[in-house]
Amino acid sequence: MPGFMADYIVSSPKSPPIAALIAVEKVSVIFVNYNSGRFLAESVLNLKSLSDDLEIIVIDNGSSDKSADYLRADSNVNLICVGENVGFGSAANIGARIAAGKYLLFLNPDAFPLPGTIAKMASHLDLASGCGACGAFIVDFQGREQNGGRRRDPDLVRSFGKVASSIFSGLRLPTFDLTLEPLPTLPTPVDAVSGSCMMVRAEVHHDIGGFDEAYFLHFEDLDYCRRTRDAGWGVDFLPTAPAFHYQGGSVGISRAIMANHKQASLKRYLRKFSRSTPIVLNLQMFILLIFERVGLLMFWISRKIRSESDGLTSGIAQFRRIVCGDQPVVLIMGGRSEIGVPLCGRLNAAGIAVVSVSRCERQAVDFPGTSVVHPELFKRNLAANRLDIIGIVSLCPIWELHAYQQSFAALGCDRIPWIVFSSTSVLTRESEISSDPNGTVARLKSGEEWLISRRRLSESPTLLARPTVIYGGKYNNNINLIKQIGKYTRLSPQLNFALGSRCPVHADDLAEWIVALLQIYTGDRNTGITTAEVQGGEVLAFKEVVSRTSRSSGLTIRAISLSRNIFLFALGLVGRIPFLPKIPPKLVERLEHDFVFDNREAQAQAPTSMRFFHP
Repeated sequence: MPGFMADYIVSSPKSPPIAALIAVEKVSVIFVNYNSGRFLAESVLNLKSLSDDLEIIVIDNGSSDKSADYLRADSNVNLICVGENVGFGSAANIGARIAAGKYLLFLNPDAFPLPGTIAKMASHLDLASGCGACGAFIVDFQGREQNGGRRRDPDLVRSFGKVASSIFSGLRLPTFDLTLEPLPTLPTPVDAVSGSCMMVRAEVHHDIGGFDEAYFLHFEDLDYCRRTRDAGWGVDFLPTAPAFHYQGGSVGISRAIMANHKQASLKRYLRKFSRSTPIVLNLQMFILLIFERVGLLMFWISRKIRSESDGLTSGIAQFRRIVCGDQPVVLIMGGRSEIGVPLCGRLNAAGIAVVSVSRCERQAVDFPGTSVVHPELFKRNLAANRLDIIGIVSLCPIWELHAYQQSFAALGCDRIPWIVFSSTSVLTRESEISSDPNGTVARLKSGEEWLISRRRLSESPTLLARPTVIYGGKYNNNINLIKQIGKYTRLSPQLNFALGSRCPVHADDLAEWIVALLQIYTGDRNTGITTAEVQGGEVLAFKEVVSRTSRSSGLTIRAISLSRNIFLFALGLVGRIPFLPKIPPKLVERLEHDFVFDNREAQAQAPTSMRFFHP
């Protein structure tokens, strides 16, 4: 079948999840297509990779881009060409009238349910006798929840809040989107779900008269869910039934035209369900229109200033690699970290694909073999039984790992090597547990204890790595702070008392070491837990660390000699300035102590040359 996603979406060599084999024969999938481009064929192809028992119906609203032509020769697709754009609601009702399934799944052409999602939705309707409609957990290609997947009934106050929030980023106002509310773990009643992936009982659809065809675009699903509830049926949001959605890819019209349709649809919705008089409603809608036009203008300006980070091709490629497990991958927890960025590059250069679990809003690691997954997507085990993971590297705070234990178990991660990073602070600051204001040391210890208990009976090796001071990236606050002070003041504090030895290690050296470890561990079936302290190739006094860091800018830097007491006094003054970091005196004392470790175990695991300190 033509289409670029044919290279990505194919039947997985793995057996599909058991859940994917349940109840899907009861489901009719209805697409409404209007100039959806390549999305339509790709989405249909994805459905076929999930199950052979789905009835697939496509209603084409007079598309001019030949998006429906790819399906004409497909005998498994019921393609109906209306000849003109009659709107979403009218086309969806046409599809529902000819559907034979007990349940109707209304699916946008740019929506891609994950394995098991359709079966979970059908099973929920089987079990929840009072539920008339249910919606999927709608996420983007990084696993972030999209707006609109779970909603309240809209009114003018919530509509103003939604528009204002889109104009002023970060502003929290009342809105009918529930995205800012905590994501539930179980099926939850809501006012409305997204029509991009919504399953309904066929009997409910016919009883309420289907979609209101007076809506041309937008608010059909809100109206539909409201009338479903008014008829005595429930509407449920299913957080365990995910679907990727490339938002806006199935509309085929400009944003300005969409805004006009949205205004008209909101007006019709409020006229049906609001108690406002026509005069008041028209005045309120006019003010809202002005707000929305301002939002469109700001969106257009922002598009001109910044480039879009997510392209269609990269997004679909991410979906294919994450869901279908077509190649072995290394799972990195914390892929945007100091070590994660060079590690992804080295793994990709070695021909190893990476799935990076990261909270970054944009793809922080721009490598073709790296897929970024949001932690919420991973924690909910959305791709269970599909990923072919050959090793785990954890660079996130070690105490956060236990939150993912269910996902680790479902993916069979007990049978693969783990390389987990902690910190030498566990050794150097053990006496400070009672006085540690942030509880960092205690959390490090609890994280290590969880790892050891979890991996004690594992079938593959586990390495607990404790690096010293890491430098070489943009996330090391201490090293970068010294650089900034030298850059802007042209001054470098010469701390003659700071004679404690240090052995900083470069992030890229650690990345090289990890790659070597993975190559050894994936071929070595020895089990057991090994702990190794990791440090750089040079031991030097902390005052020399400061001196070299200050000079690394290449600027002329003047050294200022500071005694211990003067330095403490200066820190006290700085600590009184709002918004500046407060450095405890305990930290100053540590500058006089040696923190050098035995690096032999780390080298025994994977011999790697570590560079001298040159920040």
